[in-house]
Amino acid sequence: LLRGIGITPGVIGVPVLPVVISGTRELLARGSARLQPGRRIRVAVLSPLDPTAYRLSGPDALRDEVRLRIAKTLNE
Repeated sequence: LLRGIGITPGVIGVPVLPVVISGTRELLARGSARLQPGRRIRVAVLSPLDPTAYRLSGPDALRDEVRLRIAKTLNE
């Protein structure tokens, strides 16, 4: 994830809503424009994070928390 994910929300004061989308690699075969039938895509909307809680620790801490939550969701 880019560093801006921790900077922008903190500046404008909006929550970060992590969204995880998985299964898209299997849906579209390499080099093909045709979707593979019978494949599933999983979309998970995670709980929002308040960027103001990360002001003291800096934008990298917010980015790292988002990354951690996404990785945890993908491993479930």
